[in-house]
Amino acid sequence: MAAQQLDEMWDSQVSILNSSYPKTLELLSAGKAKEAHEEFHANFLQAVKKIYSEASTTYPARFSKIDDWCDWVKGLYVDSARADKTLAVGQSEEASKSLAALREDFFKLHMKTEMLQVNDIAYAIRVEAAKDQPSADEIRNLSAELADAKPSSKTRTAPAEFAGARDRFLQAVNSLVSGNKIESAEIKPLRDAADQLYKAFGIEFE
Repeated sequence: MAAQQLDEMWDSQVSILNSSYPKTLELLSAGKAKEAHEEFHANFLQAVKKIYSEASTTYPARFSKIDDWCDWVKGLYVDSARADKTLAVGQSEEASKSLAALREDFFKLHMKTEMLQVNDIAYAIRVEAAKDQPSADEIRNLSAELADAKPSSKTRTAPAEFAGARDRFLQAVNSLVSGNKIESAEIKPLRDAADQLYKAFGIEFE
């Protein structure tokens, strides 16, 4: 496949992933396990299969810095198949873990290729906030990166909305991370703010 065709295939399939992933999570969260599986199987999994069948050995040019593309794309395929299986049998808790692994796969891809974007920073903030004892230093550092990180597809199309979401997040958490430690009573407000930012601008893959 020619380089341009490969890039176009990648963009079209990632667009499907970006659309199907939040739909699957919303359905699963609403207790609609059957519908969540139908959405994931018909759209997300098929897009991953196409990526795997057409780009299992050759990466899109933008990922030229990666040295283990074959392992990464195989891992994405395996993780997607695992999520499909857990969704199919109605294992909601396991399905949630499997779905989370898929977002992590893309975070690792962007980290390996030095292509971290705004959505990845929002994801990293959410991951840090979810820890038993989030690091105030890490949240501060990641929050500072939000302004200068490479735009993701959603922030490019909705820059004003992102600026508002970012400002609301910073307003909510700056006081929580002003000290050396995030106190136990401050963890829930931090997680709530991180979740809101993630759902608005971090959930997309690219």
